Amino acid sequence: MVPTPHSPAVTLVPDEERMDFLPRLFPGCFSRGEALVYGVTRKWFPAYNGGHWDFFLIDGNPGFMAPAGEGGLDAMIPGNQFEGHLSHQAVGVIVTLVALAASLEQVPSETLLGHYERLRALIRHLPERDLIYRAID
Repeated sequence: MVPTPHSPAVTLVPDEERMDFLPRLFPGCFSRGEALVYGVTRKWFPAYNGGHWDFFLIDGNPGFMAPAGEGGLDAMIPGNQFEGHLSHQAVGVIVTLVALAASLEQVPSETLLGHYERLRALIRHLPERDLIYRAID
């Protein structure tokens, strides 16, 4: 991701820290959170067919997960009629945000809320922010 001025630092989680990432991102509900991410991705991005995911920190805190690779995916989101092509990282921001919001409904948590708010705040610094906002509207 290309940062804008004063944007939060987004860094890839090193391989040796990957096992700890999902329990930190979705404390108390990481299996459900992970399943939500994959399920929303399959539903909203028809060309998605599984694969490796990258994990990202925002200012050293759990941030989001995104399908690995170049290119991107075409979205078809029935709830708001959004259709468009998004980078893999933008896809990850969207589906992680949705999974965090759904997890908060089931497991109210200040930590989950902090992750949600941090990820939501990151969007305004991203090059695809307009598309992301349309997708989550």
